[in-house]
Amino acid sequence: NDLVHRSSPTQVGSFSWSQVTSRISNAVATRIDGILFVWGNNTYGQMGQNDLVHRSSPVQLGPLADYYNTTGLYPNITPIGTSSWSQISAGNNYSLAVRSDNVLFAWGFVQPSGSIVPKLANQGFSAASVSAGSSHFGFIKKS
Repeated sequence: NDLVHRSSPTQVGSFSWSQVTSRISNAVATRIDGILFVWGNNTYGQMGQNDLVHRSSPVQLGPLADYYNTTGLYPNITPIGTSSWSQISAGNNYSLAVRSDNVLFAWGFVQPSGSIVPKLANQGFSAASVSAGSSHFGFIKKS
């Protein structure tokens, strides 16, 4: 929980991680139980925490319910904080994640409109995997 530059590997958090991805100034990781954590720069909401506070150590995504669940558009969507995640990818100033039920979420500076909380990014189809670039992303549709 500091901002010290290091020349050798240092364990992040006290968890066992199954995936980690990072870009310019933010990181996304999943624990072995599938719970998603974020840390780093949060200028554009890429932490998905409903704020713009930077974080120097991992914090769990959520426990906010996603926008679509709170508006009643998709009443059966599980609240974000209790979800298990199968794929993650960090872009420049945004983050992407595929939940274990193959629903894709995006947050941060992602077009056409940014969001400081995770928003559903695949309506009507299932996503198998996702990859974030500097200002674009791609995904593989699950058949």
